[in-house]
Amino acid sequence: MKILEVFTASKTGNEKFNEDAFFYNDDFVVVIDGVTAKSSVNTYPSEGRFAAEVIKKAFKYVDARYSPYKIISLLNLELESASYISGYEFNPAVNLVVYNNKRKEIFTYGDCLFSVNGETFRYEKQIDKTLSEKRSQILKKAIEDGMSVEELRENDISRKEIMDELISELKFANRNTKKGYPMLNGTSVIKKFIHTQKVKEGDHIILASDGYPQLFETLKETEDYLFKCLERDP
Repeated sequence: MKILEVFTASKTGNEKFNEDAFFYNDDFVVVIDGVTAKSSVNTYPSEGRFAAEVIKKAFKYVDARYSPYKIISLLNLELESASYISGYEFNPAVNLVVYNNKRKEIFTYGDCLFSVNGETFRYEKQIDKTLSEKRSQILKKAIEDGMSVEELRENDISRKEIMDELISELKFANRNTKKGYPMLNGTSVIKKFIHTQKVKEGDHIILASDGYPQLFETLKETEDYLFKCLERDP
């Protein structure tokens, strides 16, 4: 296994508030996407950052011979235990994508994405697509009304507008129902929400959070495409 590039950055540009993390050793490469905090009170670390750090530390002790379901279940127990005494308003949570070098497989729990030899695999929630479009329309209207992109990055009014819907959505996390979706948050783990992809020696693999609209062969190409998208639709 050869790691070519590793990168993480805060959405705001302030790394203090970066809610993502990564981990790698001889057996694993992991991208951990901390779920953005929904609390009415600003805390540091945020719920997402707290959860990402718990999972990152837990991976040091994970046995690579375990199945994806057993690994996710063990990580979930670690997060449940840590969150019990954390005092956060909402359960700290993450989405993650994992490459297991020993078992030659990739698995996800949540909406992180990955690619194998140029083919991208993405598992999005329909409600996220709907809310993303709603946020886009709010931001476009704000720009038309005179707000700058820089102002909106500092004060994301679109997220505030949909916050009630984001909080309401939480009741479907890890529910085995039509609206249910995966999110590692210390509650339960639904086996059918774990997506697994077998790979072979020599495959070119990219793991990423859902912040990227498309994955390309290099980080530069992926970042360039992201910035082009942001220029068209901040």
